[in-house]
Amino acid sequence: MSAFPGTIDATGRERLLGYSPIILAVMVQVLVWSVGPALVFGNLHSDTLEAAYWGRDLALGYAKHPPLATWIIDAVLRPGLPPVLSLMLLSQAGMAVAAFFVWKTVRLYASTQTAAYAVLLFFVAPATTIYAVQINHNSLLAPFWAASLYFGLAYLEERRWSDAIGLAIAAGLGFITKYEIVFVLVGLVTAAAIVPRFRKAFAEAPSYLCVFVFFAVIAPHIWWLDANGWPSATRAMGSDKMHSVSSLNLSAVNAIVGQFTLFAAPVAVLLLTMNRRADDLTARAPDLRRIAAIVGFGPPAILLAGAAATLQIVKPLWVLPLSASVAVGLALLFPAGSGGKGWSERASATWLMILSPLLFAGFAVYLVVAGALGKPLAAYSADTRKLARAVEVMWASHHSTPLRCVVIDDRKIGPSGVLFMHGRPDYVDFSSPSWATPRQIGECRRSGAIAALAEPGAALDNFPSACRSSAVRFEVPAMPGMGKVTWPVELVYVPPEGTGAICDAPTR
Repeated sequence: MSAFPGTIDATGRERLLGYSPIILAVMVQVLVWSVGPALVFGNLHSDTLEAAYWGRDLALGYAKHPPLATWIIDAVLRPGLPPVLSLMLLSQAGMAVAAFFVWKTVRLYASTQTAAYAVLLFFVAPATTIYAVQINHNSLLAPFWAASLYFGLAYLEERRWSDAIGLAIAAGLGFITKYEIVFVLVGLVTAAAIVPRFRKAFAEAPSYLCVFVFFAVIAPHIWWLDANGWPSATRAMGSDKMHSVSSLNLSAVNAIVGQFTLFAAPVAVLLLTMNRRADDLTARAPDLRRIAAIVGFGPPAILLAGAAATLQIVKPLWVLPLSASVAVGLALLFPAGSGGKGWSERASATWLMILSPLLFAGFAVYLVVAGALGKPLAAYSADTRKLARAVEVMWASHHSTPLRCVVIDDRKIGPSGVLFMHGRPDYVDFSSPSWATPRQIGECRRSGAIAALAEPGAALDNFPSACRSSAVRFEVPAMPGMGKVTWPVELVYVPPEGTGAICDAPTR
């Protein structure tokens, strides 16, 4: 007997207000994982901040990543809404779009019951929940990855011009989000080569239109790369190389963690629903297991092979967009059933609505326990809202114009506070060379700055006018309920060069 309840009616049609009940479940998922972090988190990851600040200077590429995620995050922050809520809504909207294409992909081969079941498998994976709150290029790649998978398989099945163009646009936008989109394209080409009826696509005109449109979408970014020395492409090929036994061990552990976050929870759900009836799959069923295996297991294998070939240290977060492929593959290999005592749409929706808040509650408990043990996760637990207010107070005591520049040396604490300020000042980050260019340093010298430093030293060597003698020590607290650990920061005023301003005479 199944551990989860759920039946479907004789027609295989369950609806809520005319729609699949899974739509309501996805809305609950978006709400829980947007509002929850907005209430609990007081800090953000440094990857988010790259987009938040570099996006103010519109460019066709940036030092670390392609530009699209940067543009999107910057656009979301411009209206001035609460930043954590805005960013979490953006992340979960991306997950909802990815879930839509997961549904659409499964419906190419199976019933609505199996499609809803795939959405459940997609959302129970930590890769689409806990990893998705670290909104960056991986989380924003997810919808383009899922759309590429759908349009690619739809094109291979029907060879419609519209699907070819859809694949080209989705993959092109995915490429200028993160180059990892190449892995799903390799999987689609592999499927086209292995599945006999797909091989005709290699001789079809829409295939070549797809290639042309794809390169047209990415061409401006390629031009920028060529003009700027290929920085993000070089980094993608291995900025963090395995150079020792310890780094090899770290990469192996990270690879295991990544695969665990992809497969553990979906497989657990599969095991708990073993008594589903087989779905009434279409006449394409003879090739379906082969297609499902390529979709579900191909991208993770290609990712690991790519990391090994370039000698990169694997990062668990890389698997986030792959969760769409895994959900589709597993759902098609183990379908939900379409008649009799199967696994219904309503059952998938119900359990998604139950598991979504439970998973977030578990994550919140983890943060609280870590704080109580004196090892809080700074990326979420530090209350940098208070740091933002302290920086603004110091600036206001010295200068009447809006804050222009913030200098930091700790990417875990310093930059997130800037997001909570009124407006978004420029900042210089001395924890990474790409964040502290001579141009940025020069602009901060001319405008004046507040330095929020965990370890005052080298950063201030670049600002000889800094008022070190009047530095204010500030303790960044943890969010309420996350322990009493604090992160010490020194706030130092840097007067604008050439204005005659002095440290002990505020200019109001």
